[in-house]
Amino acid sequence: MTDLTGKTVVLTGAAGGLGGYISQQLVQAGAKVVGVDIARSPLDAWCEKILASGGQAVGYDWDLSKLETLARLVETIERDCGPIDVLINNAGLASYRAFEDCTLAHMQALIAVNLMAAMELTRLLLPGFRARHQGHIVNVASLAAKMAHPYDSVYAASKAGLLLWSDSLRQELIDSPIQISVVCPGYIAESGMFAKTELPAPKLSGISHPSLVASGVLAAIRQNRAQLIVNQNLVGETSAKVTLAISQLIPGFGDWVSHALGVPELNRQRAIARKQKSATLSGLP
Repeated sequence: MTDLTGKTVVLTGAAGGLGGYISQQLVQAGAKVVGVDIARSPLDAWCEKILASGGQAVGYDWDLSKLETLARLVETIERDCGPIDVLINNAGLASYRAFEDCTLAHMQALIAVNLMAAMELTRLLLPGFRARHQGHIVNVASLAAKMAHPYDSVYAASKAGLLLWSDSLRQELIDSPIQISVVCPGYIAESGMFAKTELPAPKLSGISHPSLVASGVLAAIRQNRAQLIVNQNLVGETSAKVTLAISQLIPGFGDWVSHALGVPELNRQRAIARKQKSATLSGLP
């Protein structure tokens, strides 16, 4: 889908930091943005900002963890805004913690929002996409889906599931006009769980500005990219991809790289900081 002019794009997690940057670029591309987020107040501010810039936007406050309500969400959007052309599954929950400190409620909420909501929204939209002979799904995963992420293992599992489900679904739909893309960002400045910790990224890992990640999402749509890694790594993008590939083939090498970069210790510090505040970074139980 090279031209987004006039297209209706549903963006979950729209009012968050990364969602705002994705929205800006969608508006610049001429799309009508339908934002979904859990809180009404930030969503209203998001809408006002887009409308003030001359863009088209409408927002729906919705709890994506309530999976049984998502059919009603899709029906409401299509009744108000017409057929959906693109779905960007950007909403996500996370908080650094040792696995022993996870609760069942924490795990269920995280898997529901990060993985199951994306699956259910996609399932609900596929019949319409087939009928109209077009449609694009973009799933925002993470580099944590490709390499161990200690002290955030449930988040990593949810993103790994999102990644492999995206790849599997893309192969199912390979002979159809429906496109599936997955974007895997690394550490993101200004937004998300990493930014909220106010702790440095692991050495050599690099930090991507959210505008760069947003550009990756738009590129995935326009260029029909199956998978896109977005990470301003100090050792270079190609080297990062090679390292990830070898780490998946040789887990021991991946462990060595992770420790050499200081990922486990920094994530442990983040988990300790979260625990000391007696609250999660993203409102999780």
